[in-house]
Amino acid sequence: MLQDTIIEVALGLMFLYALLSLVTTSVTEGFANLFSTRERALKRWLAHMLGDTWVDARGRNQGIAKDLLNHPIIRGLAAQGSSTDYIPTPLFTKALLEVLAPPDDKERRMRPDTYEELHAMVHGIEESAPLRRVLLNLCTNTRRDLGQAERNIEMWFEASMERLSSHYGRRSQITAFVFATLVTVVGNADSLMIANALWSNSELRLSIARQAVGFDEEMRASTEGDEDEDASSDGADGEDAPAEPAAAEAEGEASEGEDAGRQISDKQLIAKLETIQAIDGFPFGWSLDPVDRRSPPNNLFDWLMKLIGFGITILATTLGAPFWFGLLSRVINLRGGGSSETTEAHNQAVANALDGDGDPMR
Repeated sequence: MLQDTIIEVALGLMFLYALLSLVTTSVTEGFANLFSTRERALKRWLAHMLGDTWVDARGRNQGIAKDLLNHPIIRGLAAQGSSTDYIPTPLFTKALLEVLAPPDDKERRMRPDTYEELHAMVHGIEESAPLRRVLLNLCTNTRRDLGQAERNIEMWFEASMERLSSHYGRRSQITAFVFATLVTVVGNADSLMIANALWSNSELRLSIARQAVGFDEEMRASTEGDEDEDASSDGADGEDAPAEPAAAEAEGEASEGEDAGRQISDKQLIAKLETIQAIDGFPFGWSLDPVDRRSPPNNLFDWLMKLIGFGITILATTLGAPFWFGLLSRVINLRGGGSSETTEAHNQAVANALDGDGDPMR
């Protein structure tokens, strides 16, 4: 039936887009870790936020931001030999006030105990420093309440970190687009060519459909296994452990989601790509055989169609793996290859595993 053919072609394309999205995410994360892009972004943003006038060519802060990042509380957040890419709000306020505090007779810097000490400390900052004006504004109209002044500083920091996350997210999207382009071109993932091959070859459609259904079932088993393990762990610890703050719980869930995404990427992704490339007739990768559809085009029109096919794949890949795996599960159930009763729960579990907490800086 025509409807079945359309569904199977769509299934094959969605499966490929999901795998390529995972490849792109993995490469982007590897690039960020290799070049410490999150850490560098945080350093530069802190320098801008605190009014430091100079950051050297390697992104190292000079001034208050440097002292803040070298504070024992902040330095303890990072692994040995690296810098932190995230600072909890309360620790930022504590470290900042201690860095700005004048040293006592034992060369120790202690955070202010009273509003008067805070007020005197802020007035002791150089008059031309932008940070002085910011802190004076934050400490004004607090009715001489030290706690309120500290909460104002925390809100200022949180607002600044939200802007940093937005800024970093935009840059990450550009980076992901570049790597999606590289992955698409290197893999010769031409959507038009692949769709045409699937449309004209029923055996190929069925082979790819079986791979997609099998991978969806593996994802289902993996996410359900992680949920059962988490539930049993929570049950074992829940009676004795005190309730954790909501923010800490959310951070833990995000970390687990990121670990699940890396596990899928490392253990299943390469094998799946090799498997579908080995399927007879599936046009993935390049070939130098002139009669092979995977060979480079030999005229302008074919090159134009190739570029359009690449463009479709690149745009689809940038939508992200959670989107495609969720859609893939729905199409599998529409085709009759899965259980409709568990689709929504499975889609949500897959999205959580692949997407983490959604914060670009975390």
